[in-house]
Amino acid sequence: GPRKLIFHTVFPLIDIEYRQPPDQPPLVVRRIPFRDDTTSNTAEVTSESPVARNQYELEFDLSEYPIDKQVTLELGAVFHFADIPPGRMPLLLNLETDLLTVWMLFPESHPYRTYELLRYPKGRPNEAEPISSRYTIDHPYGQLIGWSLINPTPGTVYDCRWTYD
Repeated sequence: GPRKLIFHTVFPLIDIEYRQPPDQPPLVVRRIPFRDDTTSNTAEVTSESPVARNQYELEFDLSEYPIDKQVTLELGAVFHFADIPPGRMPLLLNLETDLLTVWMLFPESHPYRTYELLRYPKGRPNEAEPISSRYTIDHPYGQLIGWSLINPTPGTVYDCRWTYD
C-alpha cells in the first residue's frame, strides 16, 4: 500500500512556509488544530513555549521508493513567530533519527553575534548543558547558524540560543 511518513510540527507561530527541492518525494502540508499527542508514532518537533500554537502535518509520499532504500528528506521552512523569547530555537524530537541538521538564516539588518547549543530533558530547562555538534557554521557576518547532531536522543530538547548586537 501507500508508504507515507508523517511529521507534526508545533510552534508558537503566526505562520510557516515550507519549501523543498523538486527532486524530493511529494509533500502535502496541512494546518490542523493543535493537539498534545507526544505519545504518537510521529516525529514531532516542538517549542516548549506556553503560548498558543499552530500545528502542521507534513506528509511525505514514499511509495515510489524501494522499501530498503535510504531516503534523505530535505525541507526548508520560514517561521513567522508569534511569541517566543528572542534569541532561542528549542527543538524536541520524539522519535529516533540518525541525523538532525538545522540551518538558520538571519537578515543582514538583524544578524546574530554569538550562539551556543544546549540540551536538556523535556520539561527541565534548568538542567541545560552545552553540547558540541558534528559540525557548526558560525557565519562571520552573523547571517547563518548551522549545526548537526548524529543520533540525537529522543525526549531531549536541543536549544540553539544566540545574542544580537
